[in-house]
Amino acid sequence: MARKKFSELVDSIRWSALAAGLVGAAALSVAVWEGVETRRHNRLSVMPCLNFEELGSTAKNGKTIRGVTVRNKCLGPALIDVFELRVGDTSFVEQNRIWRKALKHAGLKADALSVQMVSMSGAFEAGESTDLGRIEGAFTMDQAIDIRITYRSIYDETFEESISWGPFATAGRQFTNDE
Repeated sequence: MARKKFSELVDSIRWSALAAGLVGAAALSVAVWEGVETRRHNRLSVMPCLNFEELGSTAKNGKTIRGVTVRNKCLGPALIDVFELRVGDTSFVEQNRIWRKALKHAGLKADALSVQMVSMSGAFEAGESTDLGRIEGAFTMDQAIDIRITYRSIYDETFEESISWGPFATAGRQFTNDE
């Protein structure tokens, strides 16, 4: 009879060891899963998100203002890699006076022009915005201008945002101060 109790004790120890091993494996699995989810959360919490916003309004002097702004609407910085303007098949990338060359190529005729270029090595912080280009007064445009920005997060994830600038979507259309 003593032998039976000893074998029951050994079986009990084996089951306890097996249970402890399963609990340990489950704890390890939960810890690994938690680490993966934490890393995913960290990536999402610093992800940039650039958005273009078109501007169309009337100034105090009565002139029409058309333009485009880029804004970082997410929490992480957007590290700018490429800023490109495209008119038809012609691309303007990282050149001096990039806007003036693209607008001239598109056939712009305007009263006044105010443009700003995004720095190629710059970064947009969370909530930051800048006017990319603005045209005041009546103007005509022969071709559309496509704007493309390629940027990355601090985790080196690459993103791209582009827009065909609204005021130029209809080639040859004249925009007046009445619009």
